Amino acid sequence: MNAAKEIVKRIMKIALTRNVAVVKIKRNNNMPIPSPKGPEQKKDFVSKCMSDSVMSNEFPEEKQRAAVCFSKWKKSKSSEYLPEDEDSDVIIY
Repeated sequence: MNAAKEIVKRIMKIALTRNVAVVKIKRNNNMPIPSPKGPEQKKDFVSKCMSDSVMSNEFPEEKQRAAVCFSKWKKSKSSEYLPEDEDSDVIIY
């Protein structure tokens, strides 16, 4: 088992024991997720992210798209999160 799969397996096990939601997503890694720009307000970023055509195509389900957008906002504003790995296929919220 490669390292990435082992990490995902461990995350899933931890999430199950701590009642944490985990969304496994498949992304077309050629298309970037929008990022907040400077002092952009949360509601402005999430609104822009939710209506982004790339996001709508990659995440047609509104709840999944919202989870990705909120996760991206939180990661960009919190020092306790590591910078996003563009090859990541798991988002924990």
